[in-house]
Amino acid sequence: MAREDNYWLRSAERRLNRRRFVGGAAVTGLGAASLGLVGCGGGDDDDDDDGGSSAAAATSTTAPTTAVEKVKTGGTYVTAFTGPFAGTDPHNSVYGGAGIIPEVYSYLLRQQATPDAAGAKGIIYDLAESHKLEADQLTYVFKLRGDAKIQPNGDNVPERVLDSNDVKVSFDRIANKATGANGFAFFNTWVDKYDAPDKTTFRLVTKKPYSWSTNVVGNNLMGAIVPAEWLVSADIKKRTVGSGPFMLKSLTEGQQAEMVKNPNYYKSGRPYVDSHVIKAYADQTTFRTAYQAGQT
Repeated sequence: MAREDNYWLRSAERRLNRRRFVGGAAVTGLGAASLGLVGCGGGDDDDDDDGGSSAAAATSTTAPTTAVEKVKTGGTYVTAFTGPFAGTDPHNSVYGGAGIIPEVYSYLLRQQATPDAAGAKGIIYDLAESHKLEADQLTYVFKLRGDAKIQPNGDNVPERVLDSNDVKVSFDRIANKATGANGFAFFNTWVDKYDAPDKTTFRLVTKKPYSWSTNVVGNNLMGAIVPAEWLVSADIKKRTVGSGPFMLKSLTEGQQAEMVKNPNYYKSGRPYVDSHVIKAYADQTTFRTAYQAGQT
């Protein structure tokens, strides 16, 4: 595919990579060897890393026993950025909210450019437990796991397992131009159709072969899968209800967001830390002073 036609996508991916919050980062002062969270995007700004190879294979996210035994749990991981959170819309967040979305929502799969805590790299399965590209080079078939439960919440969204209908309605929202979704261009330009034949199967058909399809589906800014009941909520842009490793406990614009462990998360014992705080600073000088004082 012509690289020029996807300049905006590559730019978004590079910005995303620089915002990486999870995937085996070391924690200082928490007594933790590794965060051990799910991989939520790459950490490589190399433009030569073409997404075309992603559709060919997948790697397991199951950590070796030795890696898990070395991990100490608990504590709070504190990160920071400069600028506004600008809400938590799962499909069009681009500022600080984009650091929250991949931790509270699930994706069919995720892209991990550098090895995570378990050593996994490339395609990391999330809501999907496997996928394949049919011989026509157009049809992607995703088989969904059966234990990705929705987090506890006070918004009358049942704590059920996400299914293929949640994927379909999430993609309906992304494909709707009125939503202003980050992934709209992909659906408008490349996607022919998609459907949910049964609760554990989701199919996406492109108009012609497109090697970056899995990259878009697994992109933090574009592919969040949201519970169908929550998609219709008027509060979707200021609160979250998902099935990711964390739950958003509080968000104060201009100050900080606090996320805590999701007790319903399908990976037993994960995440290793109890909470993740993202602090917002007005400028780089204030940010640097806070960092030097050990506040992040």
